[in-house]
Amino acid sequence: MSSMYCPHCGKLIEEGDIYCRHCGTKISYPGEEEPPKSFEEDPIDQTFSHLKEMQRQSILHKERMMAAKAKQRQHDQETAQQTAQQGGIVLIVFAIYLTIILVVTEIYIH
Repeated sequence: MSSMYCPHCGKLIEEGDIYCRHCGTKISYPGEEEPPKSFEEDPIDQTFSHLKEMQRQSILHKERMMAAKAKQRQHDQETAQQTAQQGGIVLIVFAIYLTIILVVTEIYIH
């Protein structure tokens, strides 16, 4: 059995799936006819559609939150690296400053 991608969310699905396992979109195949729709949708279908949309929104929200957390972690790591580099530079400058003070003091004392 081959794989294909959902036309709605773009995630990988198995050929033959009726609904996308990720977003719940009904999958249609070439040559497949859409059943005629009545004027009023069945309440069970309405509930299913509503639940499917809620699930899709929940998945999208979770993906956005995970992306935001990953971006925040990356920012925190970059900030920590910059702080460490700046701390190292300050330490080197301070060591050079102390060395100059000691050398100058040594020259004036002798």
